[in-house]
Amino acid sequence: MKQTKIVFLGGVHGVGKTSFVRDFAQKYAVPCYSASELIFSTSVNSLKETTVSSLDANQVRLLTKIAYLKSEHSSFLLDGHFTLFTSCGVVPIAAEHFKNMGIFQLVLFIDSPCSIYQRLQKRGGIEIPLAAIVEHQKAEKVHSLKVAKELNIPLSVFDLRERKSFNVANELIYNVFSQSI
Repeated sequence: MKQTKIVFLGGVHGVGKTSFVRDFAQKYAVPCYSASELIFSTSVNSLKETTVSSLDANQVRLLTKIAYLKSEHSSFLLDGHFTLFTSCGVVPIAAEHFKNMGIFQLVLFIDSPCSIYQRLQKRGGIEIPLAAIVEHQKAEKVHSLKVAKELNIPLSVFDLRERKSFNVANELIYNVFSQSI
């Protein structure tokens, strides 16, 4: 049986994952999903659960949805996080969860904390201090490297302050999916 190629695109809130995924899906007609939307579409609680105690339950919901998506698609792009910013601080998502998802390629987007802060301000209602964005982004990078090494999954990190990063990320992800056809 052929492995479903899942490209996981991680990064902090406001880094540009959703915009990239939306554009990529439109341009290439590749199925794209948000881990948060998959989790909360299966939640019996309509409130977004982001407490540490709910993280494992959320990962189980995500794995259930991913198992279904694997039966429907030969490949897809999944946007999410390597760590979560909670009221208890930054909490890493266990490498085991990435292993259980069957990730083929890891991608991390990083950007200037000031740019991220400005994007979050434009969204309205999201008030994350600049220092917290810096801390979370650093934790995302450190943990993404750890997950990639532990699971032996390729990781590409794109610094969006470099204009060409979107194009290079686009090409890399397209190449992964074009080999699935």
